[in-house]
Amino acid sequence: MDLIKELGHLALASRLKRLGDRLQQEVSEVYADQGLGFRARWFPVLAALSSSSPLAVSELAASLGLTHTAIAQISREMETDGLVASTDDPLDGRRRLLALTERGSRAVARLTPLWAEIRAATAELVAESGHELLEALTALEARLEQRPLAARLEARLGRLEIEVWDPERAPELAACFRALNLAWIEALFTPEEEDLRRLADPAGEIVGRGGEVLFAHQAGEVVGTCALLFEDQVAELSKMAIAPAWQGRGLGRRLAVAALDRARRHGCSTVFLFTSDRLRAAQTLYRSLGFHEAERPPVARAGFERDSIVLVLEIQKEDPR
Repeated sequence: MDLIKELGHLALASRLKRLGDRLQQEVSEVYADQGLGFRARWFPVLAALSSSSPLAVSELAASLGLTHTAIAQISREMETDGLVASTDDPLDGRRRLLALTERGSRAVARLTPLWAEIRAATAELVAESGHELLEALTALEARLEQRPLAARLEARLGRLEIEVWDPERAPELAACFRALNLAWIEALFTPEEEDLRRLADPAGEIVGRGGEVLFAHQAGEVVGTCALLFEDQVAELSKMAIAPAWQGRGLGRRLAVAALDRARRHGCSTVFLFTSDRLRAAQTLYRSLGFHEAERPPVARAGFERDSIVLVLEIQKEDPR
């Protein structure tokens, strides 16, 4: 199975890079067979300098659509091979100018006939595919310029907003808190008395005891929740859940970070939680935030009958200034 192919649009960038790498590798082999000490990745810079020379690194980057770093790396390799030479711009010492050397000009003369054959062979390959690949790529690049992929993703995901318990919306929020948590608890465990007590009455069992319940809103929908219970300078992070349809998008991390910030603002120096070996993704998230395993919670808690792991995180208090 070709996983990159099977992933479709999700792996478009990887598939395009793979195709480009393969074409460059095969052309490089042709250069080697012809006895030409030339690398395919040098082609854009050599072609640009053969049309106009000298050019600044920044000018090459702009005309080729490559990064300044990529141009600098390629030009260094070509300088080592003697194809180009670099000098400081006499009008601006901050700019470096690149120009073809005599060896570079001779290389262009030798390579030009071969480039014509590479162009013809590539055109033949594209024609056999039955698609106007260059036109499609041009159209794709134009659309990307008009509206970047990042902007499209942001519009689809919407802006994540975190809010705390609102007494005026208590019934609605309590229902969301219960449903989101029961979804994962019932899928993996049998709900215990401690679960059901907090889920049945978050207003009384959590908020009424000085704790907080946080909700993550995405595109106008409650997609995640968690609770914080405080005792002295210790906070327990409890009942964290992300709606199944929204999992895998980084929302859990953003909600957890928001909860840690609330604990810090509350004056806590330690946060702990109960998790399980069955909750691998959650464990990975918590450990990436700095939580580590402990033998017992830092404050007295009844815990659960199901197999549980205690994770603890030491945090810095917020500067009161």
